[in-house]
Amino acid sequence: MPDAERELRCDLIDEPPHRLRGEIDPERLGALADSIAAEGLHQAVGVCGPRADGRYVVGFGHRRLLAHRLLGRPTVRARVYPEGTDLLLIGS
Repeated sequence: MPDAERELRCDLIDEPPHRLRGEIDPERLGALADSIAAEGLHQAVGVCGPRADGRYVVGFGHRRLLAHRLLGRPTVRARVYPEGTDLLLIGS
């Protein structure tokens, strides 16, 4: 069960260990960033953590996180799951 949603610094969130989508299309990522800039974020990203070093790992919403970084936004709305949660289970 996740904690309540909260704003997390994008620079504290690491890439997922295994990308489920494979390659990320730069044009589609740009379109997503444009949509987020115009409408805001519709669904929070999901992360596990914090780890002992204070960092998180994205479990779902990887493209949304990348779009926030592309836009230069310092934070993203995230659902935080406890460290050790199976990332494949929360991403489904």
